[in-house]
Amino acid sequence: MLHILDCRGLVCPMPLLKLKLKLKQMSSGDQLKLWLTDTGSKTDIPRWLNKVGMNHQTIQTQDGLLILIKK
Repeated sequence: MLHILDCRGLVCPMPLLKLKLKLKQMSSGDQLKLWLTDTGSKTDIPRWLNKVGMNHQTIQTQDGLLILIKK
């Protein structure tokens, strides 16, 4: 299942907190599109995803950062 979490306009730590809550609701194999604009979150969230071993891909867009995550 594909989930979308739009955190554009939210500042750290809210995007990370919302991401953690969303990941708890997701099943294994689900995918998530996460949109970010906050400068701190754009560096902190990919770092956290690496730390916890979550498969992800980051894409820089005009609107901010899109992170594709597979649980």
